[in-house]
Amino acid sequence: MKVLIIGVNTRSGLAMVRHLARQGFEVIGADHVSYPYDLRSRHIKRYYSFSCEDETGIVEQISGIVEQEKPEVLIPLKCSRELHRHRKYLDQVSRVLLPDQEAYLAADDNARMLEQCAELGIPAPRVLSLDDAIALIKGDEAQRVVVKPRVDVGGARGVHIVDKVPLLEKYVDRVGATFGDAIISEYVPGPPTAMRSLNLLFDRGTTLRAAFTYSKIRQWPVTGGIVGSCVSVHETQVIDMVLPFFRKWNWRGPAEVEYKWDARDKVPRLIEINPRYSGNISFALSCGIPFGVLHCQAAVGNPLPDRDAHQYRDGIKGLWFYFYLKSVLREFGTSRSRMRLLASELAMLRRVRLDLADNLLDIAPVAGFILKVLKDRKKTG
Repeated sequence: MKVLIIGVNTRSGLAMVRHLARQGFEVIGADHVSYPYDLRSRHIKRYYSFSCEDETGIVEQISGIVEQEKPEVLIPLKCSRELHRHRKYLDQVSRVLLPDQEAYLAADDNARMLEQCAELGIPAPRVLSLDDAIALIKGDEAQRVVVKPRVDVGGARGVHIVDKVPLLEKYVDRVGATFGDAIISEYVPGPPTAMRSLNLLFDRGTTLRAAFTYSKIRQWPVTGGIVGSCVSVHETQVIDMVLPFFRKWNWRGPAEVEYKWDARDKVPRLIEINPRYSGNISFALSCGIPFGVLHCQAAVGNPLPDRDAHQYRDGIKGLWFYFYLKSVLREFGTSRSRMRLLASELAMLRRVRLDLADNLLDIAPVAGFILKVLKDRKKTG
């Protein structure tokens, strides 16, 4: 089966490329970010670069690639906001597995998503007005609130945990100016290990066909962001808890649910729903949940087994070396018991699944990324 993946130079895109190629799929890649010297994954048979200056141009360029390559399945891991508006057209020229535009917007808009959770009885932080947030902080010095972009931009960019009124007003203005609009919500207390990422895949009939959950161990920045290390867990009660949202919108395709176990009452509270795969989908793939293969089969309408057909073990540890190392070094610099910390980390590293192995075997995109970063830094200063 020939598959066109949009966004092959993202972490999720690279993971999906490697996964599908190993399963015998012919992978065609496209991205608006290209690396120097045409460096790309060795698993990509052909690669196309496109620009993303405007929505019409994106759709026209991708349509041109589809017309030339005639892939059986199109997987958009980048430019999804633009492509969702043209889902019906794209599904005619290839096969795409995406929620419709209204469903996509219902998840992508953080304020709207949290308000819907309240309506559906799904535990989640309340959305606060600026006045309510100020009153909350003034009423209790221990209270904190979260300021973040209304639409998720990934990597915890623009997310601020605030406990002072002057900082609240400052960050609301800054996030709004940078990302278009800001929302304020309640803060859910708890350590990084209380955070979960749940990846889901729904078929064309809106039936859940695959699920995978991991718990964070380390993250960067340490206040909340990209996972540095994690461990696989099963929390089926949370899957059942969030399903009403997806049933309401007749969801098709992938979604990532981020939730956190509240330290106050031990209730899992939904933080975000991202209408796409997690950037760390490689971990789920390495644990035996074949999201890429299932995605392609579902896109063309092939029958799929129940979601429980693909199992994984609790306790599998994953590590993304760059972000893990930054987190450890930050703690090591402030720790009063460095030997204990070192012993703890060495114990954690036993039998961990590193992202280094895949990157060493398929090093061209890694080298390309590094060269691009150096080139961009040289331009800026």
